[in-house]
Amino acid sequence: GVLAELRLPAGTSVEAIKGELEERLGTPVEEQRLVCGAEVLDDSRSLRQLWSGGSAVALTLVHVPRQLALSGSGDTTLRLWDIEFGGTSGKSTILRGHESPVHCLAVDWPSRRAISGSADGALLQWDLESAASVREFRLCANVATSIYCLVVDWESLHALGGTSDSTLCHWNLDTAQTVKELKGHTAPVRCIAVSWHERR
Repeated sequence: GVLAELRLPAGTSVEAIKGELEERLGTPVEEQRLVCGAEVLDDSRSLRQLWSGGSAVALTLVHVPRQLALSGSGDTTLRLWDIEFGGTSGKSTILRGHESPVHCLAVDWPSRRAISGSADGALLQWDLESAASVREFRLCANVATSIYCLVVDWESLHALGGTSDSTLCHWNLDTAQTVKELKGHTAPVRCIAVSWHERR
């Protein structure tokens, strides 16, 4: 655990404390729960309300990682969903960048990275924290080829994609180079499984 001492005015709200903790510890505000005694504190509470006459107010920070989902659509967008707090209608962030329907995606949740493939052969790499596309490249030389499926080894930054022209394309995401194209199918490739560490 981490012990931190903050010297803050008595009128400081729980919401403001969470912002301070995000700055110092890097824990996103929406993933923080502040506890005083056995009470989970509402953002509107202030230190003055919590003070019980001692020299300080002791709070416990509980980190509650968000439950997220990422989806791709025929409307050319991706949506990053907050499953826990979205309610029945869902709370989502729209990611724009593709110009054609999104057919596939792969996510590395710990690093908040994703890659999506679309009907026009474009691959986009995303930073999910900022909801921004950080890189665009083509999986195969044939730019008209649709990318139907995609698997990524995030450790080695290699990807394998299945396309509408019956090809599997092996890509080095670090160098943006095609490693090889695997041919043999006579119809579109729609699913892939890879044992990356055994390279087969």
